[in-house]
Amino acid sequence: MRRALPWVGTMAVATAIDLTARFAWEFRLDRVLRTEAVLFLAAGGVFVMLLRRRPRATGWLRLLQVTLAAAFGLAGVRAALWAAGAPVVTANMAIFALAVVAAAIAWVRRRRRVATDS
Repeated sequence: MRRALPWVGTMAVATAIDLTARFAWEFRLDRVLRTEAVLFLAAGGVFVMLLRRRPRATGWLRLLQVTLAAAFGLAGVRAALWAAGAPVVTANMAIFALAVVAAAIAWVRRRRRVATDS
């Protein structure tokens, strides 16, 4: 449980700030997008730092942690693109391309690591 607390805490803080930006203040899309861009990029950075801590998780839990860090980072980039005025389709295609490239790099690194272990 001690290892899960920073992950859950980071998600709880991100959710609270996001909900505050959406509902506690007068709704303005530009403010929400800027808040989400900073918030999600910061949360993704925190998750990357948590990924590097010891002891490292293994198996499905490690995959979940990496996916969570990548998803928050990509969500931050998408919100930043929207806040900068990029059309929704362009921002979503850019995020899709980044995700495909990141998945390909992860797949190649894993194949190399498995090949050197055997």
